[in-house]
Amino acid sequence: MIYWVFGDMNPLFAVFVMSPIIALMLGVVCFYRRRFKIMMGMGVSFVLPLLFIASDRGTLWGNAGIGIVYGVGYSLITLLMYKGLNGIKN
Repeated sequence: MIYWVFGDMNPLFAVFVMSPIIALMLGVVCFYRRRFKIMMGMGVSFVLPLLFIASDRGTLWGNAGIGIVYGVGYSLITLLMYKGLNGIKN
């Protein structure tokens, strides 16, 4: 879906640079905004790959497995950022 807006974007840039940065920012938001729970932030991070693979149904179902793997990775990045900031605070 993100390619509808940025048609010429390199997919590797989206997967390896843009999504981890968004996941890190979600961890920071979860830390500073206590009302935005960490589980909600991890859920949003989990569906981040859908921004890049959901251009149509065929692409979505063809890449569902790798989307889940990347989603778990982005969720862990969000959790690690949140826990890291909690560790620094304490």
